[in-house]
Amino acid sequence: MYTHVAEYVKSLASIAGKRWLEGQAALQLLTPEDLRVVLAVKDGTAKNDLALARLLYGKAAKVDGRYRQRITRVMHALSNVVLTCTLAAGLDDRRRNAIMCLRHLCVGEALLRTHGPKASRLHLLKAVQHITAPELVWYAPPVHFALAYYDAVNERGPLARLGIENAMAAVRHALIVSDLQQWWLRLSIPLYRKSDLAKQPALILQARDLLTRTARKPITSLIGVAASRLANTISQVTQDVTIGIRWLERSRSALIHEGAFTPSKEREYHSHRLFLYETTDDYVNGIQEALTIAKLSEDNAVHWFPATLVVQRLQLRHSQYIAALHTTKMLMAHREFVKQPAYTTSRIRLNGLYASVLSRSTLPSLRALAAVRAYTLDSIVLRLLIAQQQHAATIASDAMHAIRRYVDRTEEPRSDRALWLLSRLLTSYAENDHSIRACRRSVTFKRLEAELSAFKNMTTNNTVVSPRVIWKAVISRR
Repeated sequence: MYTHVAEYVKSLASIAGKRWLEGQAALQLLTPEDLRVVLAVKDGTAKNDLALARLLYGKAAKVDGRYRQRITRVMHALSNVVLTCTLAAGLDDRRRNAIMCLRHLCVGEALLRTHGPKASRLHLLKAVQHITAPELVWYAPPVHFALAYYDAVNERGPLARLGIENAMAAVRHALIVSDLQQWWLRLSIPLYRKSDLAKQPALILQARDLLTRTARKPITSLIGVAASRLANTISQVTQDVTIGIRWLERSRSALIHEGAFTPSKEREYHSHRLFLYETTDDYVNGIQEALTIAKLSEDNAVHWFPATLVVQRLQLRHSQYIAALHTTKMLMAHREFVKQPAYTTSRIRLNGLYASVLSRSTLPSLRALAAVRAYTLDSIVLRLLIAQQQHAATIASDAMHAIRRYVDRTEEPRSDRALWLLSRLLTSYAENDHSIRACRRSVTFKRLEAELSAFKNMTTNNTVVSPRVIWKAVISRR
């Protein structure tokens, strides 16, 4: 039960903001004892059911029926807060519309069944207005059927028949979107078994056929969004951005035609294009898309920082180190920088250190690494590069051996072939007194170096820049 309360608390922080407990809904619906439970979960004072039971009933308390009954009342109160709290200003449009659609649908249906037909009609119409994402499309038929029911019981035959027609049209529309979503989900499921991988080409062909058939029919904004999601997944799997870009343009045209191409939809459109370009390591177009997203988000730090952080990351991957350093300074000079989550600020500092070292414009001290100590492998790599620039051969050799030890004892880096190759090359380089000529006398070394150089994928989940870039930086600064 503790887990359920913790989920409510976490969700409310997203829905109503970090200060949701100060909102009118929380203050009215939660008793002082409820607040005590919520604060204990929120602050981490209580981390399990037993701790909560002892908080409520003393040190000798147990997780019994009395405790379960009490926590059930707390969860009921929190449910009411979720339904009635004011939505946070920073909540993105997709989540806001989903929440508002469900709220209006629930209130409208409740009023309709309890002699409030006029008020219910307003809520049901508002629910339809908030259906702006494919995952909400199945809420449209019950709304139209409810409106038809209202007109039927009030002896408005023509309007009731029109409501039924609208409901059936919404069902047909939902079926098309559901087919697209079904294939999108099928192709998005991670595959591990060889038998599943063998089936994937046939699934992709069927998904492509569905997109071809969909393109022959009139395309609404919701169909366009669902189709572009499926097309993007196909592009990711096949490493071909053509179909993804084509459907993004169709989706954009449908949104513009319906007057629904809002700033948030425009930002989402460019985000999908960015994803496609990142999939194929097209950093030139990727940087342009990320810059566009940042420009569209200038008035909203919640969106601006992640977008500009992507710009910084792609500039590093594209070896634009001076530009990445400039982006770092811009990020850290922003007035909202200190208010960002620790993850965001630490990533900005980490990328900034790489930009400084690789651009050779400024040389950070080894003490600067303390700010990014959470990124163990990156910290070791940076220590190596800084030590090389300072001509501290002993520290550099220690860092090379440390990289190999880290890779060998950590599962994810060990399975990264490029990183594994880098760790072997660095060890050999350290053992040969940083002489690349001496290293290349070994046939094994030359084979490993050739394999690393042949890696086309310049991205990695384990270090900010790729193992190829790290190796090139090491041997170019001897």
